[in-house]
Amino acid sequence: MNRTLAKKIAAEVDSRFGNFIRERINPGVLERDANGTCISEDIFAEACRLGMTPYPVTQELGGGGADQLSWGMMLDRVGYLCQDLSFPFVISLRGSVMRMIYKSKRQDLIERYLKPMIAGKRAPAFAYTDGADPFSFNTCVRETQGGYILSGKKLFTTGGYNADTFMTYARHKTDSFDDLKVFLVEKEFPGVEIVPLPMAGWRAAGISTVHFHDVFLPHDSVMVAADGLSHVQEFLNARRSILVSPVLGRMEAILEDCVKSLSHSIRYNRPLTAMQSVQAEIGKMYKLLETSRSIVYQSLEAEASGQVDPLWEPITSLAKSYATDSAIELVLIAQRLLGGAGQLKTNHYERYLRDFCGLIPGGGAQGTLDVDLGVAIISKYDM
Repeated sequence: MNRTLAKKIAAEVDSRFGNFIRERINPGVLERDANGTCISEDIFAEACRLGMTPYPVTQELGGGGADQLSWGMMLDRVGYLCQDLSFPFVISLRGSVMRMIYKSKRQDLIERYLKPMIAGKRAPAFAYTDGADPFSFNTCVRETQGGYILSGKKLFTTGGYNADTFMTYARHKTDSFDDLKVFLVEKEFPGVEIVPLPMAGWRAAGISTVHFHDVFLPHDSVMVAADGLSHVQEFLNARRSILVSPVLGRMEAILEDCVKSLSHSIRYNRPLTAMQSVQAEIGKMYKLLETSRSIVYQSLEAEASGQVDPLWEPITSLAKSYATDSAIELVLIAQRLLGGAGQLKTNHYERYLRDFCGLIPGGGAQGTLDVDLGVAIISKYDM
């Protein structure tokens, strides 16, 4: 793990974005969570202007030009500073969509969508989850004069509440073929309806169901004309390590806060941190954090150097799965150690636990990833 690079990026994040996070995002976090209120689009737009959201986009278009490892390290530090994980969750997703638009090499899409997104004038979202496998999608398109008609709904669209541009996957079935296409669908198109979705965790992320009521899409809305399945596999494969990168920073912040609290709690004339049973639990928390960070950074470094299968890579699935399980275990240990203080709303632990549990179905459900990893290992040894 490149600790020198990590320290450099952490210092950059602190100097460029620290005050913004402390002054614009952290205040009001409990109220947003209690009311299910999405972080305002003004804050997300400001994050673009500061260079946070387009951090992984090429510098020639005004982005930060970061590779996968540097981007993950940046999000790690943002997660440490930011008490509302919905924020890095959404900006990382937006950055991932921006990258896919850039990789399309479509100059018309870059001009119409990507450049305004980098400037904070457009807000992208990823509209995929349909409640079925890709070739049983209820979200479908059919050809019509001048374009397509899109019908269906996307059940869980992170950041959908504030978004105005949806990278949407739809099934296109005819007598001769059955395929997925990818479209950029604008909120302003007639027939697009966004319905906020009450969630147990990530309550400020604007997770919504997006309905498409016979939406007309012109031909130039097509982003990927064929094999949208490979497109989404590439997208999700690159998302998994990035998805959990902010969680690493928040795990570190929880550990740090827990140790501080325990060191000020006196039992039998000694601080709790002097007791070996407590020390052992703190040691477990540290192992969970640093092992997760090592696996995630190893995955990010492999992706940055092009040493992964772009469609499905075991190490990225392992990183997401392990970090998710470890984050949940770490916060549960903190709650046990802190007793009543661990249940106080103002200490955030219950909210972090809900958010971490919300990662279980994200970026590939934990159970599905375990099956995929098992299949990969069986195939390897069979060969």
